[in-house]
Amino acid sequence: GQVLSGWTEQPGSPTLLEHQFATTRSWGFGPEVIRRILCGTAVLSSDRFHTYYEAAAKLRAVLTQQLHSCLQSQDGSSYDAILVPTSLSLPPRLDELSQMDPVDIYANDVMTVPASLAGLPALALPAGSVNDMMENKEQFRASVQLVGARMSEGK
Repeated sequence: GQVLSGWTEQPGSPTLLEHQFATTRSWGFGPEVIRRILCGTAVLSSDRFHTYYEAAAKLRAVLTQQLHSCLQSQDGSSYDAILVPTSLSLPPRLDELSQMDPVDIYANDVMTVPASLAGLPALALPAGSVNDMMENKEQFRASVQLVGARMSEGK
């Protein structure tokens, strides 16, 4: 219909509902979270779905089996958990984080991915602190994670 008076949207502009969805779904997300969501959306787009998703599903099955075998020994005994690092390096200072390459940030998270992909419970724990030898002796927190067997949260 025709609007005789008042404001009307330009052709191709988002509807009120689309604007509300965009605002609600992005509220509270920092630039890093938005970057990761967009990366995941791009990888799972319809033209790339089969290429990436099928390969990822196969890798996930292999990873799940390998982690399961780490928790089960050859003689039939089992372990409650395995202890692994949470990250490949100490956390950057906040002023360094904004200057880091996003790929380096993703790479630092790589140690938390296997437990998530395999559907295993994991708990990150502080493992002491390390002095910053470069400048003013700041304390940096190191951490490790305990990864348990599937459905072992009650132990």
